[in-house]
Amino acid sequence: MNASSTPVFLKIPNGFDVIGCVVQFAQRFGVSVTVLTGQGLISDVFVAYPPGAIPPPCVSTSFQIISFSGTYRCLDADSGDIISYFHVQFADGANNVMGGQVLSHMKAASTVTLVLAVSAQV
Repeated sequence: MNASSTPVFLKIPNGFDVIGCVVQFAQRFGVSVTVLTGQGLISDVFVAYPPGAIPPPCVSTSFQIISFSGTYRCLDADSGDIISYFHVQFADGANNVMGGQVLSHMKAASTVTLVLAVSAQV
């Protein structure tokens, strides 16, 4: 976190899209957001795997967040110049660990608590 960042806890209720909530928070307050960490259960998460990689088997419908980080920064909303990248690692009920870049959405399967570094848009 740099000197101009403010730490913020963001709680996302069960059933909400975690990525969508982070983006809405940033847009509503006109700030840049860096996700430092998160905890809770997620479901319906779609992550990128390298070409030819076989995703690990999943034995659960919800997954424990091990690590969650990313950033959302709107450089120019009119031109669509936005930096947005999120990465998650999570485990299923059989302790299979998987993760990658989040491609679209990630649903909260419990209350998900995030720690954000928030700074003014540049």
